[in-house]
Amino acid sequence: MTCAKCRNFGGTSSNYESLGINVTRHTELYRCKTCGQLLEIVAEARAPYFLTLTEAKEHFPDAQEALNRPYLKP
Repeated sequence: MTCAKCRNFGGTSSNYESLGINVTRHTELYRCKTCGQLLEIVAEARAPYFLTLTEAKEHFPDAQEALNRPYLKP
């Protein structure tokens, strides 16, 4: 479930942890540090796409280790 910071996404700031890059799809994967929501940022897109864990694992195979770590709220 997304939080207010995710819904009002204003760019990749210190509120988001970078988890991986998919060069073929021109996307980056981030996790919100507030709620744990996974966000996919497409190059030159204005808004993020919210992903499930399954979708993130499918689209970002190099980020498996980071995705398998349990999310702990700060």
